[in-house]
Amino acid sequence: MLCVVTRLPQLLSPYLVLDTDEAIVGLMSKHLYEGKNIPVFFYGQAFGFSLVECSASAFMFLFTGVNHYGVKLGMLLLWTLGMVFFYLGMLRVNEKNRVAALLFTIAFIVNPAWAVWSMKARGGYLTSVLFFSLFLFLLFGKNKTRLSWGAIGALAAMTYFSQPLWLPGLLPLLAYKTISEKGWREKGFLFIGAIIVLVPMLVAKHNASHFYAGTQADFSVSAAYEKLLSFPQYLFNGMRGSYVLGYILPASQACDIIGFICSECVWLLLLMGIYNLFDKERRNWLFISSVLSLLLSIVMVLFLENNTRPRWLLAIPGYIIFALYLFYQIVPLKKFFRAALIALIIPGLYAMWTFKDYQCNPTTNAQLVEVVNYIEKQGVHYVFSVCSALNSQLEFYSGEQIICRAKDPGDRYMPYYFAANNALAAGKPVAIIGYDSDHNGVPDNNNIIRINQYFICLNADKKLLTNSGFLLEQ
Repeated sequence: MLCVVTRLPQLLSPYLVLDTDEAIVGLMSKHLYEGKNIPVFFYGQAFGFSLVECSASAFMFLFTGVNHYGVKLGMLLLWTLGMVFFYLGMLRVNEKNRVAALLFTIAFIVNPAWAVWSMKARGGYLTSVLFFSLFLFLLFGKNKTRLSWGAIGALAAMTYFSQPLWLPGLLPLLAYKTISEKGWREKGFLFIGAIIVLVPMLVAKHNASHFYAGTQADFSVSAAYEKLLSFPQYLFNGMRGSYVLGYILPASQACDIIGFICSECVWLLLLMGIYNLFDKERRNWLFISSVLSLLLSIVMVLFLENNTRPRWLLAIPGYIIFALYLFYQIVPLKKFFRAALIALIIPGLYAMWTFKDYQCNPTTNAQLVEVVNYIEKQGVHYVFSVCSALNSQLEFYSGEQIICRAKDPGDRYMPYYFAANNALAAGKPVAIIGYDSDHNGVPDNNNIIRINQYFICLNADKKLLTNSGFLLEQ
């Protein structure tokens, strides 16, 4: 219930709009819902396992219809399930600490880092949260069977294909439980479970589109050192949760406070992990493993070619909270710890309210819908966009009644690209669209209509498109 209530300010906000990548997931979910396609990976790339997120949205379409609410609620469903299993996983670590497990879970729910992303459909991020929580739930279960170990291996493999940044953190915890528990024959099913997932996923990866290659790793020491110097600020930006891509947005003081505390907890946990490692009397290998999970997650981010996107840090809060929960098990001042958690949760609840003003799109939902309706009323169903970010938005919000292509050849979903080209070749009415702040090479003329913050150029022909910079096939 708390997962839903804390996201109501965003759900009821006029700024609730699917960004371009979310709209792609929306289209994928629509195709699954209509039985047209079974999308394994995010359209246009061979990574970002998306079938779980698309299935959740398609399920919600049964109740909401095909719209942006269905997409958002589908993601919220995955987030809620993830938080339930995160709580149950912590209970399996220590069944006597029900109150503490609940408080730590609430702290996760109201963490600003996940305020927006708990409902953001981006192909793999929320899937990873769910798999991470299921992984903890199974890993810390008692009397694990072969099936349990196989499922753990399968979840680790699925996490890799969903969002690889979560995987390094799973490995120390898996190593700890593998070494500390008996039954090596049963543990062999870890590999069987992983292989059962790996084989079909590698086949799907081979057959997937490679339109977008994604961020690559840069393992040079010099690059990692430069990123390490800027990492404290980067970490703070990620933990406060208010950003769009690499652009940092204003946030409430509550977000800044929690972002600062979470950032400092990283360094505190690393220090406590080192101290505990050398404290022979109170050494706790599970806590040390959790700190190593946090450290490996950070190292993974440092070696990314482009680590300026705060979303790469989304795995960090989960590992912070789990490590703090394990730290709670070994410290004597438990009442103080619980009081500190409650003191952190209160501004977290307020921070969730302030995200009603979060805006990931230059326009509101109503303004975008108005543009879609105008284009349809003009009898135009094929649009050439000077801003590729508009493509999937127009396609999803029009129910695929408007098909778009961008300036450059190719598209994440090639049928749309070919359909727009064929419409132009057949002499069907086409238009050019973009944001009015940047016409991006489109000459101003009498055919340009301005609606809200968009411009629409009706009656576009091949000559105008070519002069505007569109690369058309000859």
